[in-house]
Amino acid sequence: MGRIPTTVGLIPGAGLVARFANLVIFLHGESPSTDRILGAAETAASAPDPGVAIAQRLAATVFSSGSAQPPAFGVVAPTAGGILILLRGPVTAAVDGPEGARTLSGERAMTWADEIVRNPVRRLTVIAEGVGGEIAHTDLRAGVVAGGGFVLHAPVSGLGAARLREAARNPAAEAGAKSAPEPTPKAAA
Repeated sequence: MGRIPTTVGLIPGAGLVARFANLVIFLHGESPSTDRILGAAETAASAPDPGVAIAQRLAATVFSSGSAQPPAFGVVAPTAGGILILLRGPVTAAVDGPEGARTLSGERAMTWADEIVRNPVRRLTVIAEGVGGEIAHTDLRAGVVAGGGFVLHAPVSGLGAARLREAARNPAAEAGAKSAPEPTPKAAA
């Protein structure tokens, strides 16, 4: 039915988790720039390369001269070559991918920490310091909810993301391409 196969599980806690197509963002704490950051994420999600678009839009939104102290955040978006991860403040990402398991942090970065992780990534967790585990049976498919982070299971990127966006726009064509033709009844003689 055009559903993106990536599961986005939620982690309880203070903050916001938002999903716009294949871009997922976690905002830890409230700030006057929260609405602008969410708007930048929503706009970037529809770009041909959401990873490049979110980095450009966040730089303009978060670090503009009149901007208040931006909240800590974690962003995951498909980009050329893999999955872009952006982290700011006391937010960490645990990645289980082709290079093995590793943890990234935005805590010691002046602006934000960024890394492109190659596919396939089996699990990617973005959380604030000191939060619990994933809420069982959750799957954020679109929108904004309260949460202390998120867990992506089998995320998609690059060309796969573009193919999935097209399938989401035209689910009937995707279903038709995968199903076998209907047999035609034979006339009785």
